[in-house]
Amino acid sequence: MSARRVLVVAIITALVCAATALASAAAVATTSKKSSAAEIRVVNGYAPPDGSQPTIIVVDNQTSIGKKKPKPVVETEFGEVSAFTKVPTGHALKIGPSDDTQTTIFIDALKKGDRITVIPFATSDDPDQSSMQMETIVERGKRAKTGDTADWPSVPKTRATVMMFPGPLLSVLPDTGVFVVVPGEGCAESADPSDQDSGIGGTIPGFYVIDAGSVELGLSTMSCDDAPQIGPETVDASAGERIALIPYGTSVDDVQLLVLPVGTP
Repeated sequence: MSARRVLVVAIITALVCAATALASAAAVATTSKKSSAAEIRVVNGYAPPDGSQPTIIVVDNQTSIGKKKPKPVVETEFGEVSAFTKVPTGHALKIGPSDDTQTTIFIDALKKGDRITVIPFATSDDPDQSSMQMETIVERGKRAKTGDTADWPSVPKTRATVMMFPGPLLSVLPDTGVFVVVPGEGCAESADPSDQDSGIGGTIPGFYVIDAGSVELGLSTMSCDDAPQIGPETVDASAGERIALIPYGTSVDDVQLLVLPVGTP
């Protein structure tokens, strides 16, 4: 074999190796970008009027097209909070009960860096009127504001913000507003002074400010001066922190209060 031929073979071999290495690196980069693109977690507060406690699943809508039943990317039991789960960008997601394919909500495709918490809930105690809706908390990212996205107020950096979302009470206490109270002291301080000592209900969250440290918060169905019928629970907060207070249950005799630290977009 001539020296020239050896040189050509060596060059070709080197080019093939380099191309293979670049392809492998591109594949790794693509996989990494996809797997770390966005995250979602679910707070399962969905209690339909029939008294059931369905498992809530999230499915990648792109994988649900076809004959095979798609594997859920998130699966959450009633009253539980899932871990943050990575999902690909550019894919719409579907959320709903695992045993009911008709009750489904679509979640718009997330973008790289998005991290959201979704809270599915039933809208009524009337089986003929009830449907599933959800509230969205943007933990991180620049997700566009929508009608189901919590719009947090600006508060002093030395204090913490508490959002109380009453949506899951619609299937338990549909005609009752609740007051966020500090037992023995009255209503918590509202982030909007014009809403101070007001009860809230429906699907509109209420926002409150608390000092850094520990405080007991509960929900009263009567007034600011009454002891809480739901809770209380201890809220431990740091300066600048955001915390969600979420009631959930299947009957008036079984309503719990969930304290959930959330991120800052």
